[in-house]
Amino acid sequence: MSEDNLEVVSQEMMDELEEFCRDGSPFELFNRYHRSMLSFTYPQLANYLYKNTLSEQTQLKLIKHVWLNDPQFKAEKPKKWIVRSINHDGENHYKYLIYSEDTDLPTYEIDYDFVGPIVKFDTKEGAELWTNPETEAVEVEK
Repeated sequence: MSEDNLEVVSQEMMDELEEFCRDGSPFELFNRYHRSMLSFTYPQLANYLYKNTLSEQTQLKLIKHVWLNDPQFKAEKPKKWIVRSINHDGENHYKYLIYSEDTDLPTYEIDYDFVGPIVKFDTKEGAELWTNPETEAVEVEK
């Protein structure tokens, strides 16, 4: 399956799939009792099975991925949140919340190359604590 056609899942589920590949058996996925026990060891995988009602398509994807070494899933890219100005300066340059070494405090400055010490947050809620009416929280790849 091409990289573009792989189902995107959380990194946590990918880690569980790899561990299940080493330690689990197909019987655990398709037996109702064993499947219910998965939630204790593999909560992300158990949640995926629950959401997809263990359809034949889901079963086939899991068998291919786990036991036939035919990737069916890929981990979502890690994301971070930053705070930037809503409006740019006319040349598509935004002001970003950066960590200023001069003042030892976060400040808003234009970072032309997007490589400076921009403050990155793990959650949108964390970034929104630093927004004001002229700024917004924006999701970026890690």
